[in-house]
Amino acid sequence: MKYYRSHVLVCVDPDCLRKGAHEAEDALQDELVSQGLIDEVQVLETSRIGDCSQGPEMMVYPEGVHYVGYTVDDIPYIVEEHFLKGRVAKKFELPLVSSTDEELSAPTAKEVRVVLRNCGKIDPENIEDYIAEDGYMALAKALTSMTPEQVIDEVLASGLRGRGGAGFPTAKKWQFCRASAGPVRYVICNADEGDPGACMN
Repeated sequence: MKYYRSHVLVCVDPDCLRKGAHEAEDALQDELVSQGLIDEVQVLETSRIGDCSQGPEMMVYPEGVHYVGYTVDDIPYIVEEHFLKGRVAKKFELPLVSSTDEELSAPTAKEVRVVLRNCGKIDPENIEDYIAEDGYMALAKALTSMTPEQVIDEVLASGLRGRGGAGFPTAKKWQFCRASAGPVRYVICNADEGDPGACMN
C-alpha cells in the first residue's frame, strides 16, 4: 500500500463541477507533477464538502484545511503555499462564519451524521475506502449470523421508510416478498428518490 503525506479531497458535486472543479482538479494534478509532489500528495474525488456556493472546493488532510473559490489559475499558488512552503493559502481558505447563519455555519456539536458521516472523508467511488470505514458491516452480519426474519425485524424496528410521498415502511415490502408464493422472488428498487434532496411530502 502506498503512503502519502497529504490527501486532497476535491468536491465533484454538480454545483462544484459547474464552477470548474474538474478543470481545477486536472490543473492540480499537473502542478503536483510539475513540482515533483505527485508521489507525496494524493488527489481524490469526493461528494459535497460544504454548501458549494463558493465552489469549487477541496479539503486537504491531515490538516483539514478547506479551500474554496479558486480557479485553474490559482492552483500553482495553492500548491506552492500549502505543499511547498507548508502554510495555509489564506486567500482561499474557507473563512469562519457566524454560528447564527444556519446555512453557512459549520455543523453544530449536536449534529450527528449517520448516512453522510464519511462525506468529505473518503472517495465515494472507491469501495476499499468505504470498507476501511466499516462499510458493509451490517450486510456481513445479515448474511452470516441472522435469519431472514431477524433481518426484517431489525429493519422494521429501525423505522426505515421509502422516500416517496407515501413513506411506505421498507420492512413491510420485505415481509410481502418473503411471504409470497413461488421459488423465485424479486425486490425491485428504484434509485430516483435516493438523493439527499428528495424527501417525503
